[in-house]
Amino acid sequence: GIDHARIHPKFLHANATSHKWALG
Repeated sequence: GIDHARIHPKFLHANATSHKWALG
């Protein structure tokens, strides 16, 4: 979530999509 955004904000978009299906 926010922690990841701090490490790689550019991956935030990709992470958001991944979490979308990961969390369902």
